[in-house]
Amino acid sequence: MDSIEARVQANKALVDIRFIRLKEGAPVKIGNYVPPDDLAIPVSEADLDRSVQEGSLTLDDFLRGIARVLVAHPEHPDCGPYREMYLAARPGHDRRLAAEGIDLEEQKKPHEALERFGLLVGLRPDSAEAHHHVGRCHYALAEAEWPSLIDEKRAEHTRLAEHHLLKAIELDGPFPPAHYLLGVYLRRHGKLKQALSIWRRYLELAPSGAHAAAAHEAASQVEEADYLRGVFQVGKDAVEAGQNTEALRRLKEVVGRVSDWGNAWHWYGAALHKAKKHAESRAASEKAVRFAPGDPDAVNGLGECFLREKEWDAAESCFRRALDLRENEPYFMVNLGRVYLGRGDKERAAFHIRMASKLAPPDDPVVKEALAAVEKK
Repeated sequence: MDSIEARVQANKALVDIRFIRLKEGAPVKIGNYVPPDDLAIPVSEADLDRSVQEGSLTLDDFLRGIARVLVAHPEHPDCGPYREMYLAARPGHDRRLAAEGIDLEEQKKPHEALERFGLLVGLRPDSAEAHHHVGRCHYALAEAEWPSLIDEKRAEHTRLAEHHLLKAIELDGPFPPAHYLLGVYLRRHGKLKQALSIWRRYLELAPSGAHAAAAHEAASQVEEADYLRGVFQVGKDAVEAGQNTEALRRLKEVVGRVSDWGNAWHWYGAALHKAKKHAESRAASEKAVRFAPGDPDAVNGLGECFLREKEWDAAESCFRRALDLRENEPYFMVNLGRVYLGRGDKERAAFHIRMASKLAPPDDPVVKEALAAVEKK
């Protein structure tokens, strides 16, 4: 097989390209260009051993390594030479990647499609369409069935979907497909006015588009965005003030109108809990995490449902995940201490609750109650 040097020089897109790889982790040299450590091309041990024996990597070995870098660091400013090399060696491959990815999406294979589109973004980081495809794949994966609603990868797919959809609109404002899905994410975060604005923009750009009917219906649901935000705030304040009848009435109206607003479901679950409607509270808390997997309060709220039902392992997983999302939150630490207290592990319970007492405001009633519970055991 031709060397990368011969193939690229024959293309005349780049000249005098050399690469040197003496040991795993060493950077590849491209002429006078030495990439930063985080962009060093990854090569398998087998490929590395062969490259030492033969004096060079094969073209495919080298391009696979470049592809990994471009997928991991698509917007890194020092990736320019890698993009030039890849496209010089495989002209037109970006178009093939797009076609393959779309075909895999239609076959309901989002993991495989994401692999193609991820490299496409690495090769064409300024392509709104490429970012939209990546965002759509992450969206499909976030919406798939997961063993656990609090799975870290599920939350990461949600975050990346929003990132790439925003990027698509930033790069090409009139790119309608990204607008619809981004509106869904804004609504789930309770940003109703922004969601309404972006759906209206979608309908201006693509009045007969694939998502036109859905965008029209979604926009009509949040038409009174200020009113709905006000009702939500009244309901939330009522929960905190112990006015549960008012809280339930207001929050039930909100989730009835905006069925995927994660934080609204979280507070509705809290109101149901105070009303001792535990099964309904758990269902609401599960919806909160389904629609907002990166919301630490929602994850903590689901953990409290498990704690109440003495499902210690599930509760611990939720509280630890909530602490991953918001470090050093004293109330999450208290809940983790309560898990250990329920298991009869007073030493660990005391550790977490005392740690919380150092982070919480002085004489915090929640922490004081937890400390007293530890002392009684």
